[in-house]
Amino acid sequence: MPCSPPAGQTVTKVYWVINYVWRLPPDIFYTSQYVGRVQYSRDKETDCTLTLSNVRVTDTAQYYARIETNSRNTISHPVNLTVKDLAVQISGPAIEGHEVKLSCKHCILGQNSKIMWRKNGDIFSDAQTSDKELILHNISTDDEGNYSCALEGLEDHPSPPVKLNVMYPPKNTSVSVSPAGHVLEGASVTLTCSSVANPPVESYTWYRQTGDETTEVGSGETITFTLNTTTAGLYHCEATNQIASQNSSAIDVSLAGRQHVALIAGGAVLLTIALIVVLAVVMSRRERNMLSSTSDSRTRDINTQGSADDIYDAQMVDSGDPADAKYASVQFKSSREQHDSTVHLQQEEVVYATVHF
Repeated sequence: MPCSPPAGQTVTKVYWVINYVWRLPPDIFYTSQYVGRVQYSRDKETDCTLTLSNVRVTDTAQYYARIETNSRNTISHPVNLTVKDLAVQISGPAIEGHEVKLSCKHCILGQNSKIMWRKNGDIFSDAQTSDKELILHNISTDDEGNYSCALEGLEDHPSPPVKLNVMYPPKNTSVSVSPAGHVLEGASVTLTCSSVANPPVESYTWYRQTGDETTEVGSGETITFTLNTTTAGLYHCEATNQIASQNSSAIDVSLAGRQHVALIAGGAVLLTIALIVVLAVVMSRRERNMLSSTSDSRTRDINTQGSADDIYDAQMVDSGDPADAKYASVQFKSSREQHDSTVHLQQEEVVYATVHF
């Protein structure tokens, strides 16, 4: 801080003070904050310059030179000193695939001096620099991190770290459906759109495609609807953030093959029971008639075999519709005992096969 004493006067003492007010502050040379960092000119008669080394942000103040002569004391005009930390400044938003510049602010480069850059505390040796700038091309999320700068030789005094946040449009946009697979008509279907983005997705838009026609059908992360012939089709979502949008692949939300089978399932079961009962009665009568008319033949068979089981196959019930139920054979088993070559019917048991839809 340059200073010249009044001409034609004998200087007896020179010292510097800070933030001078109505009373005289102490000589900074002896204050703890400046110990070892203050140097005065040796020739006080012609030079009262102050040299302050290793300056700090806390040294920001107004400095005054107090000059004492043999005739009067003088206070110099104030010298305003402003000390700033180094600071990293990012030029605009950092968008994936674009270029970004990081500047080292408040840095005064001397001859042959340069800026040292660090990322997450490690020296960024492959930095592409231009003067006080760090230039990153075609950035990606791999470039995210905390960046700081420092003057070469003063690496112990870096700038505060600044986080580089790389933004990108929606990615991996997809649709999930619940319940999964083919759904019965009249059932409730929920579609969910998921995507990753920075900044986060701001809006979701839903579309249904039927043939060559695409229609907007809703918004929000999820939509729920009742499935029928009107709502079935190909669905996809569009995720949008501040940067761009991305569409998901289409998902087919279709009806099950034959919904009317499920709708009349209860009636079909009742019809099956009725048919089996009628068939059982007919077959029981048929068996009694056959037993009475072939008694002698049965007796000979029983004498030879020791026991006999009569099995009659019922005709398969078929409505003509391949989607309707098919019913397997109905078997009738008769338990008989032999007494003096005479057959007596003890019990009739109807056995039903499993019915599958």
